[in-house]
Amino acid sequence: MERLLNLASKEADAAEVFFIKSTETPVSFEANRLKFIETRMVEGAALRIIRNGRIGFSTSSKLDEPDVLVRNAVAASEFGAEAAFGFPATSHATLPTPRVYDAGIVDLDPGYMIKLGSEMTARVLDAEPRAKCDVTFTRDVEEISVGHAGDGPLVSYQRTLFEGGMEVTVVSEEDILMISDYSASSAMNIDFRQLTDGIIQRLIWARRIAPIATGRYPVVFTSRAMVDLLLALKVALNGRMVLQGASPLADKLGTRVMDERISLYDDGTVNHAPRSAPFDDEGVPCRRTPLIEGGVVRNFYYDLQTAGRSGRESTGNGWRVLRTGERSFEGQPTTVQTNIVVPPGDMSLERMIEGMGEGLVVEQLMGAGQGNILSGAFSMNVHLGYKVEGGKIVGRVKNAMVAGNAFEAFNDVVGLGDKAEWVMGPYSVPAFFFRSMSVSTKS
Repeated sequence: MERLLNLASKEADAAEVFFIKSTETPVSFEANRLKFIETRMVEGAALRIIRNGRIGFSTSSKLDEPDVLVRNAVAASEFGAEAAFGFPATSHATLPTPRVYDAGIVDLDPGYMIKLGSEMTARVLDAEPRAKCDVTFTRDVEEISVGHAGDGPLVSYQRTLFEGGMEVTVVSEEDILMISDYSASSAMNIDFRQLTDGIIQRLIWARRIAPIATGRYPVVFTSRAMVDLLLALKVALNGRMVLQGASPLADKLGTRVMDERISLYDDGTVNHAPRSAPFDDEGVPCRRTPLIEGGVVRNFYYDLQTAGRSGRESTGNGWRVLRTGERSFEGQPTTVQTNIVVPPGDMSLERMIEGMGEGLVVEQLMGAGQGNILSGAFSMNVHLGYKVEGGKIVGRVKNAMVAGNAFEAFNDVVGLGDKAEWVMGPYSVPAFFFRSMSVSTKS
């Protein structure tokens, strides 16, 4: 990589090299049976240069041809975007040191994942013999380096990730029930027995169908459902959306826009959280950025180019990811969140349910991401939700939708859950109790 930087520095005003080596072992069960286990290895480098004020970019997995990478980057710079940034000076001495590596994941026997998947499936089948269980695990070990010409040695780190999830489908006459859960960590600290217990509990709650009439009800979004509701907020706080004038929060810095009990952080420094790292894919140190504090907009999050065009500083959110969310050396850095952390409140989930009288608990949604996300408007199918009567869950609702505006909902909060769960990977979120929300149903 140093040779590549030296070659590039002779042709460009500034140069950056990004290197990743990844070994991934996925294990998949389908319909209660082991489907496949395999190992994938990816190794490649990306060269980004600034030449005559424009960005040139090239990638290759053939690391023994640095001159080709440089030549391609120089050619691309003729038509590249104007650079609004300079590469940062990065050294290990100034970087945070979140724990993102666990030797236990490196040494993990794939047979353990097969045994774990078999045990999870057997426990669900004991509770529901009609269930069809899809289980996936992935063990990932990454080595990442970033360097800038004239900035000393490359900075590097190793990261591990173990992620797993389960989707259970129960088909009966005129009914299809699907329940899923997923977790990820850079350490071997996920309690998959607890994850399975949660799915079994939801299966039990879902056995009885409870009709609900169209109307407005108090609604509890569990931590998993909150990930979908936070989508509008996450997009609105993206510096790229702010720069484009598309964010409804663009002119709200320092303004209270939601209930003062709500705060939200982009935090790439949480130990063992799935998107923590010492630095982002541009060599900018990761940090804890307050985006919303006490209901007030405090910051937006940026990569280098977006920050430069906005007259701001990067917040360490420049990541190279594909549309699928998978990390790759093949794309230029763009503005992407790290871990989203919403501190808990003081209300237990049991107290929320007891306090709502008649209402709805939403566990899983379908349709997030569709419609006008930036406006905050949502209309999502309740994929898994429970009717509450007299302060108790009485059964599962079918053919129901919840609709409203996320920004208005965040100003109509009864309480926040007293526990924040790590859900769907990089989200640490408590349950939210909303005073009133529109619920529509076919029945």
